[in-house]
Amino acid sequence: MSAHEALGVQFQTVTPPHPMGSQYNHLMASETTAHVNGEHVGTVEYGPDHKGKQMLIQTLGVHPEYRGRGLASALMDKVVEATPPDWTIWHGPQSEEARHWFARYSQRPGFQPERHRVARAGRDA
Repeated sequence: MSAHEALGVQFQTVTPPHPMGSQYNHLMASETTAHVNGEHVGTVEYGPDHKGKQMLIQTLGVHPEYRGRGLASALMDKVVEATPPDWTIWHGPQSEEARHWFARYSQRPGFQPERHRVARAGRDA
């Protein structure tokens, strides 16, 4: 059992409907939040870029009291699940701490580290 599972974390993903109809919902940004005992403890906001083939991470954060328990990785896993397999996940330039975190996350099996991106291994870059 992972640390975040032991905490009883609940995840909720919200994607607002596209104003032009549900056939365009895949173009909308989503937000996944993590909650422990009803308290909001983490968020990732993400959405496709306008050209496609990349999912953009807009925000990824975990409350300081809950860091080091796998919540950021669990939130990123939700982004990976929502991202088509031939897309990369763009996290852009950010703080030194975030750069190190994304570099570690990219070392997971099935991924290849790239500057500002999390790419699945074997994907054409």
